Amino acid sequence: MAAGALVTTAGFGDVLFLGRAENRDIWSLTPARRVPLVQPADIRTVPGRLCRDGRVQIPPDPADAHRIPDGLAAEGIASVAVCFLHAHRNPVHELAFRRLLGARLPGVSVVLSHEIAPEQGEYERSSSAVATAYVARSVESYLAALGRALQDRACPAPLHVMRSGGGICAAALVARQPIQTILSGPAGGVVAARAISRALDRPNLIALDMGAPHRT
Repeated sequence: MAAGALVTTAGFGDVLFLGRAENRDIWSLTPARRVPLVQPADIRTVPGRLCRDGRVQIPPDPADAHRIPDGLAAEGIASVAVCFLHAHRNPVHELAFRRLLGARLPGVSVVLSHEIAPEQGEYERSSSAVATAYVARSVESYLAALGRALQDRACPAPLHVMRSGGGICAAALVARQPIQTILSGPAGGVVAARAISRALDRPNLIALDMGAPHRT
């Protein structure tokens, strides 16, 4: 996967590591915690804050914001997740930072939390944005190559991809939001089983998803 980074509001750089502070094994003195997809050294923070209703309380510091792209470029970062406080209420700061990264680092994929998970909760939005950024470049490259291959074969049908909810969407959307497909395999199996059931006029069928073999 491409090297990725997280840019977030100052004071919230540890959100991914704190999580919701839940402990699944309440009797363990050394519970195992999930390892985030970005390392602490790959997290950048920007001063600035929105109120919970979306009002701008402290504007971002332009000087700090402009220093971040140079550091990301020096480290070869190819994908950036951006999650600012209360961006689901007002995405103005996230949108401005994407414009800044686009101007300074045009080859870097930028994922905004309010587009991926427009909901309350910095951990939920941060983790969703980071997971998306983690696979964004790989999925984008794969879909682009697949699209070119279909064009070379004069395939007239547009390229669509299965979503986790069982529907489909354009490949261009999946390239921007690959997390939409995280459960597309099981969902596609259910949709296919329903279509077969209707085609055979057999309403009482059982579909079983065995999954793929695990490889280490």
